[in-house]
Amino acid sequence: MRDIDSKCTTRLGSGGPKTTDGLSRCAVAKTVHGNETRAIRRERGIKSAEFLLLEELMVKLGMLSGARTRGRKPNAYWEAKRLVVDV
Repeated sequence: MRDIDSKCTTRLGSGGPKTTDGLSRCAVAKTVHGNETRAIRRERGIKSAEFLLLEELMVKLGMLSGARTRGRKPNAYWEAKRLVVDV
C-alpha cells in the first residue's frame, strides 16, 4: 500500500506542500483556483449581485424588456437584496 503523502509516480504531479512552512504559505495565500483569491471571488459576487438588482429594478420600472441574465443568482444577491429592502 502506498503512502498517502507520496505523489503519483505515473503522472508526476507536485503532490502539494509537504513541510509545515509550505503548508503555512499556502494558507496565507488563500488561493482557491489559480491566481484567484477568495477576496477577488467575493468582490465579483457582490458586483454581480448589484448588477442583478439593477436589472430587476429596470424591469419593474419598464426600462428593460426581453431576456434577462441567465444562470443562478450570485451568493451575495440575497444579502444585497435585504440591504436594499431595508432602506
